[in-house]
Amino acid sequence: MATLSPDDLKIKEYTTNLLKQLPRYIHDYKREKEKNGTSFRTLYQYMIRYKYFFEWLIADTVLDAPTIQDITLKQLENLRKQDIEYFLDHLKEENIATKNEQDADIQRNREVRSVALMISTLKSLFHYLYKVSEDDNGNTYIQKNVMDKIHIPIKRETSGNRAAEISTKIIKGDQMREFVEWIANENGYLETLTTQQSISPFKRDRERDTLILALLLASGIRVGELARIEISDINFGEQTIKIIRKGSKKDVIYVMDYAFEYLLKYIKIRNTCYRLAENCPFLFVSAHKKARPLGIRAIQYLVEKYTGAYFQTGVYPHKLRHSFAVAYIKSGGDISVLRDLLGHSNIETTSLYVNMANSDKVDSLKVMNDGIWG
Repeated sequence: MATLSPDDLKIKEYTTNLLKQLPRYIHDYKREKEKNGTSFRTLYQYMIRYKYFFEWLIADTVLDAPTIQDITLKQLENLRKQDIEYFLDHLKEENIATKNEQDADIQRNREVRSVALMISTLKSLFHYLYKVSEDDNGNTYIQKNVMDKIHIPIKRETSGNRAAEISTKIIKGDQMREFVEWIANENGYLETLTTQQSISPFKRDRERDTLILALLLASGIRVGELARIEISDINFGEQTIKIIRKGSKKDVIYVMDYAFEYLLKYIKIRNTCYRLAENCPFLFVSAHKKARPLGIRAIQYLVEKYTGAYFQTGVYPHKLRHSFAVAYIKSGGDISVLRDLLGHSNIETTSLYVNMANSDKVDSLKVMNDGIWG
């Protein structure tokens, strides 16, 4: 059994605290989903959405209950389609901009995908209550499912438009190696530092941080997957790493020679640069009185820090995943293999990168422009 990272332990703790605030039937629902293999990370997101929904039902006086814990099954059974539609209108219209943005009169609303996720989550709960659950008399918890009347919205856009949106700020193939070497070499990032307080930590962490960026760019691995890698997951002979994908699916990734060199360099200094690191099972650790696993947020921060220093604007870690995928397709890689490399469930998600990598449309228009208008 894989060791739980500090991030995972926090999620489990947060979920436990959320459950204490939710009605008893949500506990039953969670147990059923766990039996069917739903990961605790996914269930945590579900719990957050249920709490938000129940709080709205009370705040908007749709239901009369002292607390969300007191919302009864009968009340859920009697919800009308109109009630759910009012809730969805609230989701679409709520200003989710930060306080600073709101102070500047900026309005930011949820994307269609976010609303669709909420509907899908509610459908899952109501389906359980209506079809799967069973009380002491052998009956399901509710006899009417209002969510059957609600359709999941589809964001209407061309694959080209979606690809163009994602392709902003990705790192081009020819920049990848230059960027990683800029961090690894003496005449790179180090030269931008001016104080000993910044130079010393960087020199200590350079091999670790270089490996993190090399792995992200050379494998398309997700940050959460990266943070959960344990030393025992690495097969040095085969140059592979066992990882846990979304949905707790086990997988194995191959580490390209270029990134593997940085892995060996980091392993060589890991236990001397980070106190008691040999007692920590996780590959990436941070420096404290004793080494601790490097968390997801810390990895996100260092990616944004280095990309911001090199490209003037920081690149969010998921853009490195997009960068890997586009570079793979441009190198002649097969889309079905890319699907497996990225851990996608279906080929449609992966096909997005073909649009991002395909410049034929633009090239053809340039030829036409030169031939007719040039």
